[in-house]
Amino acid sequence: MKVLFSFMILLMIPAFLQAQKEHTDRQIETLKEGYTEEQLEELLTGIRKNSNLNNEEQLAFTEEISVFIEEEGTAYDIMLVEHTMGLILNKLSRYELAMSCFKNAYKTAAMLEDSGRIAQMLSSIATTFYHTGKLDEAKQHYLQSLSIARSINDTSSILRNLSNLG
Repeated sequence: MKVLFSFMILLMIPAFLQAQKEHTDRQIETLKEGYTEEQLEELLTGIRKNSNLNNEEQLAFTEEISVFIEEEGTAYDIMLVEHTMGLILNKLSRYELAMSCFKNAYKTAAMLEDSGRIAQMLSSIATTFYHTGKLDEAKQHYLQSLSIARSINDTSSILRNLSNLG
């Protein structure tokens, strides 16, 4: 009985994965009809953390959103998409492209004077430096991010940066 049940589950997995992709497609289509920044951020986080999508699929969905956002979105929206793309590119070990995304997002966060996002982007830049073996640069950026996080009393960023600093 267990073998039959396991076999049935295996047969259902492709349909489940297809349903997940179709759900994401519907969310993107809904986004194109109108959205709030919170809805965009929720969708991007959902794509990035969806374990049913491989990294390449996550990147493809994010790139699809990026094309739309570049035409219709605000600077803040573009920053969110750039950051999400950078996070996915980091998972794919495409560090140069990830760094470019993070630096673009950092510039936008600085232009918007959004301290929380500036700290977040500095931390992402630091992580990319860490992955490429540039430990001094990583430490410098983690410390900058930590300083900003402390100034705005962002406890989760403080803890994340302290953890990354070891």
